Amino acid sequence: MNDPESSPHAACGRLADYLQSNKDSLVNGWLARARADSEVLSDAMTQVELLDHVPRIFDAVVQALRNSCSQTKSDVQEITARHTVIRWVQRYDLRAVLREVSLLRTEFVGHLLAFDGQNSDLRGNGRLLNATTIHCILDDVVMDATDTFLKLKGRVEAEEA
Repeated sequence: MNDPESSPHAACGRLADYLQSNKDSLVNGWLARARADSEVLSDAMTQVELLDHVPRIFDAVVQALRNSCSQTKSDVQEITARHTVIRWVQRYDLRAVLREVSLLRTEFVGHLLAFDGQNSDLRGNGRLLNATTIHCILDDVVMDATDTFLKLKGRVEAEEA
């Protein structure tokens, strides 16, 4: 008989609960990494300015895990576009924006590994679905940020021509 608690979708829900209970740790870990990374132009920014949309991206990942691991693509696109426009105004380049996402991925992977270590009963499919969901959303953030940044750059270049 199949145990609903051992299904891949149940694993997503368990990971969502774990991440939600560790949100402050993950966001603060990202903040510390961003402050320490010379590629992230954070020196002149307040904590609020640096955090910007990171908590909303975190919430989108948790929501995707709760919704049977389906992606919330339009929410992520909107959040990412806003974040990228703000970083554009703050004179970030694309490399710095993508570095922020890379640091966020590092935090998520660290928490995913900790979750896996505490949940040895999870099957391979559940672990794979959890990791794939997180990586797919963060990949979407990278693609959306790149697309938005290139559109902004194209607009500026067209105005200058």
